[in-house]
Amino acid sequence: MSSIGKGGYVYIMSNKYRTVLYIGVTSDLNARVIEHKSGYGSMFTKKYNCTDIIYYEFYDSIEEAINREKRLKKYKRSWKEKLIRELNSGMKDLFDEISDFRWDEGVPATVIIRLSPASAGEIVQRCHTIYNSSVIIRVSPASAAEIVQR
Repeated sequence: MSSIGKGGYVYIMSNKYRTVLYIGVTSDLNARVIEHKSGYGSMFTKKYNCTDIIYYEFYDSIEEAINREKRLKKYKRSWKEKLIRELNSGMKDLFDEISDFRWDEGVPATVIIRLSPASAGEIVQRCHTIYNSSVIIRVSPASAAEIVQR
């Protein structure tokens, strides 16, 4: 299998009571977790309110990450919990830890801005993804800092 050339992450999301676990794979961990936290990550995470990232692993290729995801999904719940606790003994939300991943100079950041449908329609050609009236746009760190200040 040829490599796509971009690394990948396997991650585990959970609800606030840690009764539900969701295992996913992505090439952009920060953006994907923001999608889950915003209710747009997947139908499963939205239905079960899995908004906390409690575990992640990085792989040099997305194919490796996909293979690991498939293996983890076959694990018993107790094995998954043991794995999570090795990295995150308190099973706390790791979002603050991973949210720094995309703020390096020159690397696009992900910012979620809620717009009216009319405003969203005006910038639709620049949008990465549109979900109803929420728009996810990739911008430079400098632009993101400018947006946050406003």
